[in-house]
Amino acid sequence: LKNVLSMVFFLSSALAITNVFGFSQTQHAKSSQRTLLVRCIWYAAALFLFGCALLSKTATAFLPIALFLVLWWKRNRLNPLEVVALTPMLLIGIVFVAATSYFESRFSAAVDPDFANNWLEKCLIAGRSIGFYAGKLLWPDTFIPIYPRWQIDPGQWEQFIYPIGGLVVLALLWVLRRRIGKAPFTAIAYFVLALVPSSFANIAFHRFSYVADHWQYWASIGPIALIASVGAVAASRFPRWNRPLTGVVLTLVLLTLAIQTWRQTHIYQTPETFWRHVVVNNPNAWVAHNNLGRFLELEQNEIDQAVHHYQLAIELNPNYIQAYNNLGVAMNRRNRPDQAIKHFRRALEIDRTYANAHYNLGVTLLNRKKPTQAIRHFRRAWRERPHMAQAPYHIGLALLEQENLADAAKYFRWALKINPKFAEAQQALDRTIRNQSQQPNRKAPSRSSNRP
Repeated sequence: LKNVLSMVFFLSSALAITNVFGFSQTQHAKSSQRTLLVRCIWYAAALFLFGCALLSKTATAFLPIALFLVLWWKRNRLNPLEVVALTPMLLIGIVFVAATSYFESRFSAAVDPDFANNWLEKCLIAGRSIGFYAGKLLWPDTFIPIYPRWQIDPGQWEQFIYPIGGLVVLALLWVLRRRIGKAPFTAIAYFVLALVPSSFANIAFHRFSYVADHWQYWASIGPIALIASVGAVAASRFPRWNRPLTGVVLTLVLLTLAIQTWRQTHIYQTPETFWRHVVVNNPNAWVAHNNLGRFLELEQNEIDQAVHHYQLAIELNPNYIQAYNNLGVAMNRRNRPDQAIKHFRRALEIDRTYANAHYNLGVTLLNRKKPTQAIRHFRRAWRERPHMAQAPYHIGLALLEQENLADAAKYFRWALKINPKFAEAQQALDRTIRNQSQQPNRKAPSRSSNRP
């Protein structure tokens, strides 16, 4: 949805720019007749719409580069006013790209060894990605939400075929621009420029796959326009019988695409059909096995099947902490706490800051009547996720096991401070207060406002 929204603003901004200085000679002459005030209003609208596009999706940041390319195509030159007008858009786009890169590395963990590719390897990824997307445009078959992640190795010479092939195509179109026009070069260059940044940036999704179909949403405009133009030119060469032939060809194309669309919609019926489609077409997609397991466990209560998929996810990625945590929860539901504890501890060996594993391990220990150890893990989970109301609530339950009513009440209050609608915490607090009133010698709850 955000792709579609960003495309609306992306094209609207480009359309507003045409009212500022135009692309073709005719548009340029028409825009030149407008008053300075009107052109400034259109320019402000273009900046605003470009900002909306960036707020929808950072991938639209290449719009000013695309506009430079189209201006070169249409008028073969750039005047200083146009360069000055497009420079702020370019700078705004750079700021958004930098911010997105920061958030990807800081909050999406796009910093582990999966993102240690050097520049040569990223060039290989970019070249192969461009060939992959071009193939999907020419024959849109077997779309997978998570494609197999390529093994990039500069030591294999055949992997250089993709980037070299892309450069050869661009070079040929450049050399032939005087014979066939600059439009083919512009369309393919636009396609490449729109795709290359996603290959060089560290994106969290790259740990699963280097490509995703929706990443070429904006880039596909170039080849689609080129193919449509070539089709129109070809049809015009046969004026006598072009109409029936064009109708037949277009009908076949639309019918084929409609069937492909109909087939694709079936995978989105439920989360189960979605993730099963992924694991059938990409059995090594460990995140898909984990997510399928979660659905089977939580929605269908198929614990055995869920455990099978969690184990597959761990076999494919031995450092996948979410799968260890989910497997531990499933083992608890199987009433196998010893195995659950083993999986939670394995997750914490990989990442000591993983709050969910600390919390679930604390719950398991508390159920096994080990409140002191449980409290230690609840505290750590609370430290890592300060808004986790369940952590202080369970600390309170553990303190009740130790008959420490005063401190238990204090933690129940903290849970309610985080989530005032936490009914279980309110009920536990009420019971604790009643028990305190029946035991007057107990220490009264602390009124300190400092966090325990």
